[in-house]
Amino acid sequence: MGWGTPDTYYQPEKFGLSIVAETDQSGSYEFDMFVVWQDVNGNYYWATDSGCSCPSPFENHTSVAHLTADSASDIMREYSNWYDERYFKYESSHSEMLAKLMAL
Repeated sequence: MGWGTPDTYYQPEKFGLSIVAETDQSGSYEFDMFVVWQDVNGNYYWATDSGCSCPSPFENHTSVAHLTADSASDIMREYSNWYDERYFKYESSHSEMLAKLMAL
């Protein structure tokens, strides 16, 4: 990842996207993220990524094809599945994410 090779997380505008919801349930020097994007036509996309401090989040997501296109209700289901599989350290972040997803 670099400014010469944009990714969907740090330069979503290069793909006609904007981030509308995101959460990270890790801390310190690692990440475990669920992110939702919206394109200029109102379509939604989502992806997850996790790792340590060495890679950047979503550095390999260099195309919209690396994201999953879905409806708002399907994204809510996928987020619930992702959340249920893990111990979420930050309950307020979970509540904020749910509120953003319900607003889609």
